[in-house]
Amino acid sequence: MFNFKEYIYKHFEQLLILFILFAVVAINYFIAEKLALLNLFYLPTLLAGFILGKKKALLTSIFSIMAVLFYVVLGNENFTPSQSKLSFYIMLTSWGSFLILCSIIDGHLHEEN
Repeated sequence: MFNFKEYIYKHFEQLLILFILFAVVAINYFIAEKLALLNLFYLPTLLAGFILGKKKALLTSIFSIMAVLFYVVLGNENFTPSQSKLSFYIMLTSWGSFLILCSIIDGHLHEEN
C-alpha cells in the first residue's frame, strides 16, 4: 500500500493529465455531436504543457489527435459534417495542427520559466 501511495504522489501530475484526457475521450464517446466538443481536447494538452513541459504536452496532443482520428475512422456516421468531406478533413487537419502548435508553445513557455 505504501508503494502505491508513493507512486501516486510521485506521478500525480501525469496521472491527472491522463485522467483528464480519458475523461474528454469518454465525454466524446457519449455525446452524439462530436464536432461540438472537439475543442475540449485543448484542456489536457494545455494543462500538460503548463505542468509537465513541452515533451509531455506534445505526446498528449498526439494522443488526442489519434483519439479523434479513431472516432472518425470507426464511427464516421457520428461525425455528420454539413460541409463536404474535403472541407471536413481540412477542418480536422487545421484543428490538429493548432493543437500541436499550442502544445509546443505552451510547453516551451513552461520550460522558459
